[in-house]
Amino acid sequence: MSLQSLGHRIGNRACGKPHQNLLGHALVLSSASVLTILAIRWMGFDFSMMGRAYLAGDDFIQCDWAIYQGIYNLTHWPIKLGYSTIFWHDPASFGYTIAPYGISIFVLPTYFLTGQNLQLTGNIYFLLTFVLTAWTAYLLIRYLLSPSTTIATVAALMIAFAQFRFLHFGHITTLSTQFFLLSLYALHRLIDTPSSFWVIFLGISSWLCFITCGYLGVIFAITAAVIVAFVFLHVDPERRWRILVRLIGAGACAVMLCGPFLAFRLHNETMSSGWSFDVSVMYSATIQSWFSGASHIYKGAVPFAGEGSVFIGFVPLTLAALAWPTARAFDHAEPRSLTRRQVVELYSIVTLAGFVLSLGPVLQVGSIQAIPLPYILLMQMPVFSWIRCPARFMLMAVLGTGVLSAYTLLIWAERQSRLTRAGGLLVISVLLLIELTPPRGDDTRNLLMSLRAKTPAANAPLRGFVVDKKAELYRWLAAQPKGTPVVHYPIFGASNNTIYLAYESIHNQPMLNGWGSWLPGWFSGTNWKAFPDHATMRLVEDRQIQYLLVHRDLLGQGEQAEFNRNLQVYALTHRPLEMVRSFGAVDVYRLPNTTRYEVGTLIKFGNGGDSERFRTSGWSKTEDQQTWTEGNSAVLNFSGLPPSQPLKLRITLLPFTKEPELPAQPIEVYANGKKVADWQVANKQEYTALIPAEAVGNTGTLTLEFRIPKVASPQSLGVSTDSRQLGVAAFDLVIEKIS
Repeated sequence: MSLQSLGHRIGNRACGKPHQNLLGHALVLSSASVLTILAIRWMGFDFSMMGRAYLAGDDFIQCDWAIYQGIYNLTHWPIKLGYSTIFWHDPASFGYTIAPYGISIFVLPTYFLTGQNLQLTGNIYFLLTFVLTAWTAYLLIRYLLSPSTTIATVAALMIAFAQFRFLHFGHITTLSTQFFLLSLYALHRLIDTPSSFWVIFLGISSWLCFITCGYLGVIFAITAAVIVAFVFLHVDPERRWRILVRLIGAGACAVMLCGPFLAFRLHNETMSSGWSFDVSVMYSATIQSWFSGASHIYKGAVPFAGEGSVFIGFVPLTLAALAWPTARAFDHAEPRSLTRRQVVELYSIVTLAGFVLSLGPVLQVGSIQAIPLPYILLMQMPVFSWIRCPARFMLMAVLGTGVLSAYTLLIWAERQSRLTRAGGLLVISVLLLIELTPPRGDDTRNLLMSLRAKTPAANAPLRGFVVDKKAELYRWLAAQPKGTPVVHYPIFGASNNTIYLAYESIHNQPMLNGWGSWLPGWFSGTNWKAFPDHATMRLVEDRQIQYLLVHRDLLGQGEQAEFNRNLQVYALTHRPLEMVRSFGAVDVYRLPNTTRYEVGTLIKFGNGGDSERFRTSGWSKTEDQQTWTEGNSAVLNFSGLPPSQPLKLRITLLPFTKEPELPAQPIEVYANGKKVADWQVANKQEYTALIPAEAVGNTGTLTLEFRIPKVASPQSLGVSTDSRQLGVAAFDLVIEKIS
């Protein structure tokens, strides 16, 4: 099928003239584009910074970094989609984040056409979410109700610029409602049209929806279930089975596409455990917050309820309410599953479901948790338990009121003259413009007074965070060998880690820090204020971190004094940290006991050697010439190795033996869990093992484990009084590249 044919199928409504379709698409796209530019400028963003600044706010930067990491994985490690540079050494650490692969796939062409400019790519996509949401809402409304182009455009813009969307202007994934609406459009077309095209199209659109945002995926699943159940009640059994077969086909397509993009999340225990009941209640709406608005004229007029501020607006709610008194049956120009009246009934149910689910697991009346609500059943299931903010189900009500408003305007327009229709739509548009104008940061809620200001207020929502791409610190970090892990201090805190993420795409080195939808228990549960002390330094060393970057500009005077005291105490009780250099307000230290290894370097296991920094477990004390293994397993850790390259291990060993009871020590050698050698160590000599590229992996880290099943103590064999369970003594080791 050609691209032209694909566009014709998607964009064409069920009936009407082709030139009217093109004019309608042009009207909604141009209107949405103009309104988007005006709204974003009103909110304070300077468009001259499009290519060098993140839209201000922690969520913006975190989302843009996640888009970058998704692009990087798609183009570098497509078989390791859970990889990321945060929370170093955690498996599938990308699972702690939103991991918006749908957006990463969508913006790939833009990213490369802009010269891999992440800021420009992210900002363009942010603007496009409003335009594409308006367009997909237009497609859906035109298909369901066949209203005029103008009415469909007004209703589509009502959805695209809803207060709900501006409440989440920092959540680029939640703003990606175009995938949600496109999936609903495809679902309606599949129900009505026995075509494999819509089966595949629904599978692809729902795939993009699910891998873009878990919230949108779950909301789509619930909305789709309501639609399918409603349709099944109104069609004959034979047609019901035909629809079911097509739905199964689309579902199978979506599951197969989603599998690789969701599988890595199963390794994330923090996410799998879900959110607690108290957290769900905290991020739920209340009946009071249904009337807490996020637009300019409402924000602050009533107590702001955070993400629970889900007021839709007087105009949309009034128009939606008027749909019921005017609802009447209507036969479309071609067979459809639903009449106009049934569309009103269906999207009234969708609206009601959105309101109820937004309240979360329990109805809150003031500070009292009054009665349990249906959502408490849903949150028992794995996917729903991952949802932190039930208030976002209000998107269903935003969609429903948009469709119902279009119906009200349609019925009203059918009874009016052309002049009256034009005047009425103009008045409604002006009222919507006033009511849905996004916040600007002014103290006043009066739009005319805000307009008198030449520039937005100092606390405007969309101030840009400029990224200094030539910063010497990050150019130095980028010049270090690939896979050089670092830790930034201060270590904990959303704002601090957001700044580190803002520069991550410049140097792309792994770091102990990170931030996301979830946090590892070890990260959030560590007393980082005591850093550096024995406990925190041991954690950092175990994760093979090489450099500490102290951002003194992010520390208050008291925090700097506390850090300096901790640093001095650690230097006295353990060893001083080596200062590498300073970059303005950032000091760089080399951490002790790092496991970074230069290929070809000889490691000696005797006194004066440096084997201690690589030894993790199963080793006895260092002796003059060697170190004995103790127990059935001895482990060495290395980092900084060339990724995905075959290597050769050479190690000199002496076994603990006694004839005839123990003539040799059998050893199994494992590299990152993969068995690479079996040795019978009977004499002191050099032993070798070939380590394949797939065992090293793409991180440049290597864990060598020597499994020694026949360890014995000299005491047990009557050799001496030594009670240690000895295996072999290691003298030296080297890891080489294989040419």
